[in-house]
Amino acid sequence: MSNFSADVDGAMAAARAGLRIQPEHQMAAQEDHRRPLVVLVEDDDEIREMYSLGLELADFEVAGFADYSGVARLLDMRIPDVVVLDWQLSGFLTGADILINLRRDSRTEDTPVVFLSNFPSQIGRDGPAWLLKSETTPADLASRLRRVLRSPISQEIARPTQP
Repeated sequence: MSNFSADVDGAMAAARAGLRIQPEHQMAAQEDHRRPLVVLVEDDDEIREMYSLGLELADFEVAGFADYSGVARLLDMRIPDVVVLDWQLSGFLTGADILINLRRDSRTEDTPVVFLSNFPSQIGRDGPAWLLKSETTPADLASRLRRVLRSPISQEIARPTQP
């Protein structure tokens, strides 16, 4: 999907939802508040684009990646406020592997993680703070992320078992 198509589709969806989209120069002037950074790891380009656009319209900053390699590079520059993972990624690492990497890294050990999955029975007690079905809409995901960011999440975060 081209950026233009995504912008048009996003603007149309926002208009249908009753949201007002501001021109970029007005948005830049209002950047006094920091938008929460969401790292979204989803290997399906269209799904990643859909969630990214929806979260951006809901006032989140989104860094989307198809696999962990992009996340690792980002962590050298900035730490996300929350991570959203697809459980079944087509790359070398699964969502569970990425969760373990995040929990073992002192920079992200307390970062909330939300999984999107159609396979909740495969996610054990060492899983994420939240588990949502893959059919979750971008608006529902944004609402959940706001709740996760407001809650005392550090007490809810599961730690991986040490080998």
